[in-house]
Amino acid sequence: RLLISEDIQTAEMICLDIDASNEERKGLDRTITKEAKSYIMSNANFKNEKTIVLFNQVWHKGVIGIVASRLTEVYHKPTVILTKSGEYASGSARSVDGYDLYKAIDACSDLLENFGGHTYAVGLTMKLENVEAFKERFEKYVAQTIVPEQTQPQIDVDAELHLSSITPKFYRLLCQFEPFGPGNTRPIFVSNDVFDYGTSKLIGKGRRHLKLELIEMHNREIMSGIAFSMGDKMSLVKGGNPFKICYSIEENEHKGIKTLQLAVLDIGTNTINLAIAVVKKDSYQIIYSTKEAARLGKGGINDGVILPEAIERGIKAIANHMETIANFNVDKVVAIG
Repeated sequence: RLLISEDIQTAEMICLDIDASNEERKGLDRTITKEAKSYIMSNANFKNEKTIVLFNQVWHKGVIGIVASRLTEVYHKPTVILTKSGEYASGSARSVDGYDLYKAIDACSDLLENFGGHTYAVGLTMKLENVEAFKERFEKYVAQTIVPEQTQPQIDVDAELHLSSITPKFYRLLCQFEPFGPGNTRPIFVSNDVFDYGTSKLIGKGRRHLKLELIEMHNREIMSGIAFSMGDKMSLVKGGNPFKICYSIEENEHKGIKTLQLAVLDIGTNTINLAIAVVKKDSYQIIYSTKEAARLGKGGINDGVILPEAIERGIKAIANHMETIANFNVDKVVAIG
């Protein structure tokens, strides 16, 4: 009705109804996910189990697939979420990368009324009295067939990239590899040594998302990014030290203006540029922290945030200082991990 409506007021009313339904769905999603996590945390044997199977007869059937996906992403275990549907328990299952969930469900088929899906997602229905037996069988089968690497969180990175390399031309070249999907996934990159420009902030309802504005030490151009559900990474971003990000590149359009932004998948601590080493040819080292280097760089710390250009100035200051004392004969001054 919305797409064929010829009356603007009718279209607006339909949009409001759709938005209200969507907000209700998101509320159910958050509530059920929170309840599911509480069940998991109350399970004393959870760390030893290879699967998650949860049943709650009042959970809304329309969002349990989303909840199963969220729990799989958080805990990295094949997950089945069930609710009561008539006289049966019905639900959705989601898998971890590389594990054939369909085969695992098929191994429990005698306990099921019906099931269907593919390697990574399955829908299933069983009698209520079979839920516990299914849980035990499913856990036993997965424990025997899954390998440790499949339960570890990982992101397959295609290449390391400097932010300065992300240009409209580069993006156009990436788009030539479309369409992306199974067998031809969207390229994922990692950038090390990035800094908050000072303007990154929390956004969204509940301030759960991060709007990033990033720079590199040798590149003052600001690169924008969005990191959904990573509000807990704010202290790392604002910590004043360089960090690394994993992301794909996308085009964002706002008020008719198109810009490139990073769809950030993960943010992590950096093992690079955590210290400054003065190195002689005989491998003798004197270590400076980044804060010490920044102070030597003069004006390098602003409200507790280390400015990247000050670290660069600090490296030069250390080199000049070491050359002036006792013929130290500095070979190089480098940033090390």
